[in-house]
Amino acid sequence: YTKFRSDLKTFFKHAPMGEHFLQLAKKVEEGIIGLFTPGILFEQLGLKYIGPINGHDFKELEIALNNAKLQAKPVLVHVRSKKGYGYIHAEKEPSKFHSIVPFDVQSGKPVKITKNYTYSQIAGNTVTELAKEDSSIVAITAAMEEGVGLGEFAKMFSDRFYDVGIAEEHGAVFAAGLAKAGIKPFYFIYSTFLQRAFDEIIHDIALQNLPVRLLIDRAGLVGEDGATHHGVFDISYMKLIPNFVIMAPKDDFELVEMIKMADYLDCPSAVRYPKGEINVYEDLPDNKLTYGKAEVIYNGGSIAIISVGHIFSVAYDLYKLLKLTIGSQTLINIRFIKPLDIDTIYDAVNDKDIIVILEEGAEKGGISEEVSLLLYEKGITGKILRFAIPDYFVEHGSIKELRELVGLNSNNILQKIMEYEKVKIRHIDY
Repeated sequence: YTKFRSDLKTFFKHAPMGEHFLQLAKKVEEGIIGLFTPGILFEQLGLKYIGPINGHDFKELEIALNNAKLQAKPVLVHVRSKKGYGYIHAEKEPSKFHSIVPFDVQSGKPVKITKNYTYSQIAGNTVTELAKEDSSIVAITAAMEEGVGLGEFAKMFSDRFYDVGIAEEHGAVFAAGLAKAGIKPFYFIYSTFLQRAFDEIIHDIALQNLPVRLLIDRAGLVGEDGATHHGVFDISYMKLIPNFVIMAPKDDFELVEMIKMADYLDCPSAVRYPKGEINVYEDLPDNKLTYGKAEVIYNGGSIAIISVGHIFSVAYDLYKLLKLTIGSQTLINIRFIKPLDIDTIYDAVNDKDIIVILEEGAEKGGISEEVSLLLYEKGITGKILRFAIPDYFVEHGSIKELRELVGLNSNNILQKIMEYEKVKIRHIDY
């Protein structure tokens, strides 16, 4: 067809009234394309359109791709496929099988039963409860309704739920427009996909100082999804943007309180939280959340541990290991990445020999880097040990495996502390 089309075009160019017949042939061709395929738009944009192709028919797909290779112009190959194709349970419930735990092949039911609520469920439920009392609240997501815990919200408030598809940039601008109109948008989005909307966050949300509430799911290491899904850059790129308030909860209590606080803030805000089950600390009190204030949970000893968000689970394990060896030390939960409560942190650590800072985010431009600099400017002379995600893309694996890989586990951190000569720690089997 392509060769015939090219030969016909050459013939008409040299024939009497050739240009007239060439234009007529072009219109006939466009009419046929428009009648039998959805490709006329792309043809008018100068793209050769091939499709739609059955994405599950490998023979047809191979023919289409080989045909595309022969074209002398840009080509768009339109391939259509069905999510979960070939497995009946995944075809029926594609959202539930987008990211899965081990499951029974016959029934499609998960093998592992979740004991606790996940952070995503808590976030979705909290906004749903707020929406019951406030009709101006809307929820936005980018093709992740079930993943971010908005299933119940979508059923209950279908007229206030917006799935913008895989268009994170549009979601940010859309949220900004709604906020400008006096509506309260909560934009639920995975950390790694929020990167796509970086420009819109700056120009359409922050620059206008609009109260868009970003609920950043899958913050930190996410496990088996690997390098494309680890949410390790959001702290670095979010905290440099003016007007934003950025919060990171250590558990479900703080997550709920931070979402409620975001609801009342009259400026852009973000709450970052991880994938998976909530961390439960039954032996710790639920201390009141105060705007812009860090939480000093324990204060004493010669070592201070500063934690950012959900990595507090590792910080608390480290605290308990140290308590077994040299007694109770200082434990700080930052809570607010921005504004950063450096004064409270300084008061708690200024007499310590070692200051340990933990974050499950990129070390480059991260909160540990900023805290270290600010403490240095205040004259802190203690040894500062920073534990964060190194400057490389982390592979896939379980959370436990990946934390061991990057050194973000309590045993590794304790070993580093023991290597510092100012601290005398008796040997224990940890």
